[in-house]
Amino acid sequence: MTADFTVMSMSGVYEGQEFCLGANANFLDMTDIPGTNCYCDEGAKIEIKRRLEESNAYETPVHFLDSGNYHYLSLFYLERIEEDFELLLLDNHPDMQAPSFGEVTSCGGWVREALYRLPHLKKLYLYGIEDILLRQIAQEEPVDPRVVLLRSWQAVNDNGNSINDNGNSIKEGAQAPGDFDARRDPWKLVVEEDVREHLKADSKAESCRQAKEENSGRQREKERKRPDGKQEGRPLYISLDKDVLRPGDAFCNWSQGVTSIGEIEELLAFCYASRRLLGLDICGEISVLEQSLGDDIGAQARNDALNAKLAELCS
Repeated sequence: MTADFTVMSMSGVYEGQEFCLGANANFLDMTDIPGTNCYCDEGAKIEIKRRLEESNAYETPVHFLDSGNYHYLSLFYLERIEEDFELLLLDNHPDMQAPSFGEVTSCGGWVREALYRLPHLKKLYLYGIEDILLRQIAQEEPVDPRVVLLRSWQAVNDNGNSINDNGNSIKEGAQAPGDFDARRDPWKLVVEEDVREHLKADSKAESCRQAKEENSGRQREKERKRPDGKQEGRPLYISLDKDVLRPGDAFCNWSQGVTSIGEIEELLAFCYASRRLLGLDICGEISVLEQSLGDDIGAQARNDALNAKLAELCS
């Protein structure tokens, strides 16, 4: 029987968590593989992929990837996709840095590598990215036309103007770097329909569980209506770094954003209800050592509870 989710323990952080105990989980201990922290060397790539193959991890729909230092593991799942798809990245960081030496796979550049290397990746949606990091990327090289910036509804005030990190409105007409338009309707971009009207018609958003249960029925109905048997719109892969969340909802080892877990839950439910999902991965843990250096003694328990919630929602 295929596991509901795979847990990739790269640093040993999951040993202090209980969310996968007693669950239908595929637990992979990869702490013995050298050359994996932030950067992944060629030998580590070969060994990681071998273990993923042997454990049938590629078959599980949800993957926990340890801390953000290992977010590049998303790339190993994406490169297995053999049909045109779109990627939704929920992250406080764009992970699109050009490599400083060689073409090495890294946690800070794996998204850029995916855009360059994966011909089936047709569109990339960025959600929750910190503005200053987007400006830096736009200054380094031209913005790929496949990249679309999504603004969360919590980042837009009543007048439709974007709000910066200090809570101050950006002047009407101001735009994000490159071709990004900070005032466009983000949900319309996700499913190419007026989602706000859709949400207005159903003021009480579905839970992820309800959306997933109803999604299979919706997909079967769409397949019956279409002669080619395919679901409308490209399938979607979702990659969630918990550092997109505000500190009150998660505790991470990288700078964090302002998104609430409730907003993420609603977004996931919307995606489940609207698209065929090819997979979903989650990273953003903090190690026991990093926790001890911080000022939040409840970080590990809070992250454990959040992982349990995400596992329940998504698997």
